[in-house]
Amino acid sequence: MEKACSLMFQSTLTHSGKSLFTAAFCRIYSKMGYNVAPFKAQNLSLNSFVTANGREIAVAQAFQAMACNIEPAEMMNPILLKPKGGEKVQIILFGKPYQDMSFPDYRKYFAIKEGFPRIREALKDLLNRYDMVIIEGAGAPSEINLMKSDISNMRVAQIFDSPVLMIGDIDPGGVFAGLIGTLELLRYPEKKLIKGFIINKFRGDQKILEPGIKYLEKRTKKRVLGVVPYIEDLVLPAEDSITLNITRFNPQKRNTKKTNSNLDDVRKVWLQNLDKFCNIVGETIDFDYVDQLLGV
Repeated sequence: MEKACSLMFQSTLTHSGKSLFTAAFCRIYSKMGYNVAPFKAQNLSLNSFVTANGREIAVAQAFQAMACNIEPAEMMNPILLKPKGGEKVQIILFGKPYQDMSFPDYRKYFAIKEGFPRIREALKDLLNRYDMVIIEGAGAPSEINLMKSDISNMRVAQIFDSPVLMIGDIDPGGVFAGLIGTLELLRYPEKKLIKGFIINKFRGDQKILEPGIKYLEKRTKKRVLGVVPYIEDLVLPAEDSITLNITRFNPQKRNTKKTNSNLDDVRKVWLQNLDKFCNIVGETIDFDYVDQLLGV
């Protein structure tokens, strides 16, 4: 590839599948021969993964790096926030403890002034070293009370004009209202970066959705790239998993000690289950359109 490219996943609410879709797209394009890396600007998690050089990053980004068959690194998650009780949070910056701060002070003093320049630095570094970066947003981009200090969603997409795919979780209901409402609350330059929708966790006959999809596409002038079914039996790491808290993963040098053999087996199961999800994603998502967005 002449120039590195990026793609971002955002969603209308938390726990909609951003981490899993990011891992799946990392896996799919990595297997196609591209040098891929994951990225999440800011993650909030009590637990962490310790990289080979002793840095802490979120479990989700470590798993996504595993999906790419690369070593997890601090640039993939430059800011990790670890709750400390009450309103306090510990800021982990580039994998190292930086400062304890209250959430209000973090949003007011750190996020935009100190945090965002570091995020830009990390994303630029990854795009200089990899063919493709798959970016995961956080929460929802339409939280109007948090937009001024949001450094995880549209600000990140705007750094290098990354196309955004918006995930709507249909399982709790209200998916069409969520997708339309989210788009309506974004500013015009942000809306332009939304290139399509994915409806996740659908149960039943997809024909039932057709009137809603037609209305959504007509109303927003944005495409629905696919409807992904609800999958109950996937065995994958949770964001608050403690299993990875003190372990390290090196795809080139597997540790053969008995103390690590069970962890290797767990990772193998995780990646096997991710491959199952990738197969479903490959059958339900319009990858010709995604390829056009990426320019590949």
